[in-house]
Amino acid sequence: MSTTERDLLAQAGVPADDPKVELAVFGREVEQFIDESPIGKYVVERAQADIEAAKTELLTVDPSDVAKIREIQGRAAIANSVRQWLREAITTGRNAAAILEQERDEHGGT
Repeated sequence: MSTTERDLLAQAGVPADDPKVELAVFGREVEQFIDESPIGKYVVERAQADIEAAKTELLTVDPSDVAKIREIQGRAAIANSVRQWLREAITTGRNAAAILEQERDEHGGT
């Protein structure tokens, strides 16, 4: 959320310290992190690669090797959690932004 958007929200009566503003800003920052940052792209690609590697390993692991299966599933679960955390941050931010836009519109904002 740009400074201009923050100013518009303030003019519409939405305090800049409204938690929804912070959630919307954070969600956009996470999106930018994933889309624009080499580190963000790496994290997402690495998580996906780990999940794919785990799927492949599970196809060939000895079905009686419970410890190995748990270890593979654990790696996949961690990678999946990282992706889920990022998706949740983005979704929460988008939802907060939509609520703020609605509030702005209800207060006569542009």
